Amino acid sequence: MLKALLLAAWLVSLPTRDDLAARATAIKPTAKELTWLAIPWVLDLAEAQKVARAEKRPILVWATGDDPLERC
Repeated sequence: MLKALLLAAWLVSLPTRDDLAARATAIKPTAKELTWLAIPWVLDLAEAQKVARAEKRPILVWATGDDPLERC
C-alpha cells in the first residue's frame, strides 16, 4: 500500500509535456545568443596572427590546462 502511494505521488509530480515544452523554450538560446557560432575560429596561432593582421582585428586567445577538443 505504501509503495502504491509513493508511486502515485511520484507520477503526479512528473512534469507534463507542456511543462517540458515551456522549460525548453525558456532555456533555448536566441539567435542573438548564437552569433558567436559565426566567428571563424582559428586553431593555429600563426594563422590567427596572419588573419588578424590582414583584417586589422584583435586576437582572442583561449587557453586551458587541457586539450578542449579532446573527448573526455
